[in-house]
Amino acid sequence: LAQAVVRDARTRLNTVFSAATDFSSVTGRGVSAKFEGKTVHIGKSALFDEIDGPPVPSDLASRVTEMAAQGRTTMIVRQGDRYLGAIGLM
Repeated sequence: LAQAVVRDARTRLNTVFSAATDFSSVTGRGVSAKFEGKTVHIGKSALFDEIDGPPVPSDLASRVTEMAAQGRTTMIVRQGDRYLGAIGLM
C-alpha cells in the first residue's frame, strides 16, 4: 500500500520526496519513519492506540469510519503529535 500512496502523491503533487530513514513496521497496523527529520506514522487506527502520542481526534476518527463504510482501506497520517489526516484507498 505504501508504494501506491507514494506513487499517487508524486503524481498529484508533481514532486520528488526525500528518502525516509529509521523505518519500522508494526505488522498489520502500520509504519513509522523519519522524513525530513520528523517522525511520521501511517497506519490503521489501532496503530495509534499502541504508540505514544495524542489519541486520534474524534472528527478524524469519524471520517475514517465513513471511508471504511464506503469500502475503502483507511490509513491515518500523523507527523510528531500532529494528525495530518487520513487516506482512503479503493
